[in-house]
Amino acid sequence: MSGAPKTPADIEQIVVDNRSGTPITVAQVATVHDALEPKTSIVSANGQDAVLLNVYAQRGGNIVQIYHEVNAVLDREAKALGAGATMEPYWNQATLVADAVTNLRDAIVIGAILAVLVMWFFLGSIRSTLVAPTVPPRAGPDRSGIRQSHRRRGSGLAAWSVRRHARCL
Repeated sequence: MSGAPKTPADIEQIVVDNRSGTPITVAQVATVHDALEPKTSIVSANGQDAVLLNVYAQRGGNIVQIYHEVNAVLDREAKALGAGATMEPYWNQATLVADAVTNLRDAIVIGAILAVLVMWFFLGSIRSTLVAPTVPPRAGPDRSGIRQSHRRRGSGLAAWSVRRHARCL
């Protein structure tokens, strides 16, 4: 059982002060009646009253996946709104993320094409141009073909040697 008031009559019986042993209740100093809560913020869309729902991703969350999941729930719940009510996204960060991924992919493809063209221009051979881009992925950190040998005493410079590979590229 809760001590919270549930009706206006319950609120009227709340003691707000005690003067000379006499309790003073809300009913003695105010009028209590049911009313709507005053609007403290107003949201409108296309010139009509609206409801704003903000959804934030937690750190490490996939914003695109979250958008699709929230959209599925909203589509399912749209039937409960009644006639004339609609749900529409106002601002969607998922489209920004998807566009950024697309732009990054496009930039990588364009950069690779331009790099091949520049190498072809300077090397003058299509064979050398096509072999050069395949070397770094094949080499890797542990198969780079370069190892550091002992330091020469007093020089402070490292000497480098290249191992010979059994296969030629």
